[in-house]
Amino acid sequence: MPLPVVAEPRYWFSMHRTPKIVEADRARERVLVRFGAFEPSGALYGTCLYARVDGGWNCFTIKPSASASIASAEAWLIKQDWADWG
Repeated sequence: MPLPVVAEPRYWFSMHRTPKIVEADRARERVLVRFGAFEPSGALYGTCLYARVDGGWNCFTIKPSASASIASAEAWLIKQDWADWG
């Protein structure tokens, strides 16, 4: 995945500092990454799906209820016409 794509969700990196790969597909065209931060009030999480769409890499923020897997994230994005959450 190209570095500019990884750096694209600057807001996510500023708010959720620790990335963790949740799932990657075998074709290496989809990677689900959860960003977490621990605050005194509790843990904060956000999820992005890095996906190769129409020949190019993009990063999509995913609604929490659709962020359990690549399949659920992609199904939600398709319903949203590939418009990310937030």
